Amino acid sequence: MEESTFPPMEDESLFIEYITKEWNVFMTTDKTEDVSPSLLWETAKAYLRGSIISYTTAQKKASMKEQLDLEHIIQNLEVQFKISRSKTILKKLEAARSALNQLLTKRAKAAIFFAKHKLYESGNKPGCLLAKIAKDLWKLNLSPVIIKIKKDLDRWQKLPLSLMGCVNLIKMSILPRLLYPLQMLPVLITQKVSCDTEKAFSKFIWGGKKPRLRIGTLQLRVLWEWLHAYLNSYSHLDSWSTLPYSLWSLAVCDKKKNNITNGD
Repeated sequence: MEESTFPPMEDESLFIEYITKEWNVFMTTDKTEDVSPSLLWETAKAYLRGSIISYTTAQKKASMKEQLDLEHIIQNLEVQFKISRSKTILKKLEAARSALNQLLTKRAKAAIFFAKHKLYESGNKPGCLLAKIAKDLWKLNLSPVIIKIKKDLDRWQKLPLSLMGCVNLIKMSILPRLLYPLQMLPVLITQKVSCDTEKAFSKFIWGGKKPRLRIGTLQLRVLWEWLHAYLNSYSHLDSWSTLPYSLWSLAVCDKKKNNITNGD
């Protein structure tokens, strides 16, 4: 036998009775000769929609009240059972737990049914479900990490670190914390968050003073960009020296060139 499309409703008869009663009230009140059938039907749909919303809201409130009552009963029975260890209390406790489990299971089935038909079969495909699930990913995963990183950077400013020490500390300790959630979770960093994080990096690297180099410049390739002047300082010394022999060429030239220079 094929499975039913709709979940079983234990109070289906009560719902039908309620809707029938509301329909009769509406037809008795609003069905008159001067009202056209189309207007009557549109008005009836709006009235029934409000009645259904009212009914489901009342059912949710009753279900929540029943859950709170069962949790309170279970809590009291657990206290009594710890004191007396009575079999009668144990049976009551098991019955209350079973009723609570059935109530929560019924609510979970309703939530699954809603997600299936709202987001898949009758909605805008699975993208809506993914967006709903991923809505809080940033708040739960990346936001605490960024807050912790800023606190650590403020705390580490008191350490006696050099420029390269600060850069290496960011590379080895800070960036891995950001790479993992960004690679594993479908989230994007906004421009505001990126700018705030870069400002925190720049403040830490330059000790809270005015930056000598922009953070974008520090992110360039190491070999032939900004660090080239510091790693290969001889290139600048060589350009500053006078002809015919520069300071760098004098440091590495052979004895013949040294003799010529001394002879001059």
